[in-house]
Amino acid sequence: MILAVLSFMKDFDRILDSDAEFDELVKSGDSFVAAFLLTEGCQPCVQLMQIFMEVAKDLKQSVPLHVVDCEDKRTQKTCSSQLLKGYPTVKMFNSNQNKTIEMDVARNQSAIFAWVNKNHKRPFIHSPTTSDFIEQINKKDEFIAVLTTKSKPANLLYRLGRESKWIQIIVNTDFEYSELQQHKIGKYAVDGQLNVIYCKFEQCQRYQGNGKGYNIQSWIDGLKEE
Repeated sequence: MILAVLSFMKDFDRILDSDAEFDELVKSGDSFVAAFLLTEGCQPCVQLMQIFMEVAKDLKQSVPLHVVDCEDKRTQKTCSSQLLKGYPTVKMFNSNQNKTIEMDVARNQSAIFAWVNKNHKRPFIHSPTTSDFIEQINKKDEFIAVLTTKSKPANLLYRLGRESKWIQIIVNTDFEYSELQQHKIGKYAVDGQLNVIYCKFEQCQRYQGNGKGYNIQSWIDGLKEE
């Protein structure tokens, strides 16, 4: 049984190996999920690890899932601080309720996935309609607008939001080009494409490169240095 849990943990790339690492995640303010488990004598822990790996694939890094081995001396302080009543225990930190919440749904892939999506805090403002989007950007002197024709924010946006905390990112899904032409930002948008537009005091510029995340991130980092 020990080997079974350890084999899953070996394939999982989000094993927390120190109390300091856990503390840094909490201080970041970003939502993340942690499963507290034992590597010895815990069949439910083995079952959860199997499910956790599948949920991680579904989330595609939009919300990080981490594992804490409570038999590892390096994370003893973390496990003790959580006042765990049993193993495994799953918690979300920095949720959209601005507090830590314990998972209270069935331990299956679809239920855990839905629970994470319902309770996590997005690192950007999501405006699903054009009117709401315009209302949001009118409140800001400096921001990055992301216009996408997709109905849901892409995982790329979660990474950009977490790595670009110096500026507010506002996302308009189901982007309607014609509706946006009524606003000044409309002249910077291109119909049918992913648009990333930086604005500061009425002056805007659109990202001109390809849609790869690291290129967009480099562009945003460059704006900060200007």
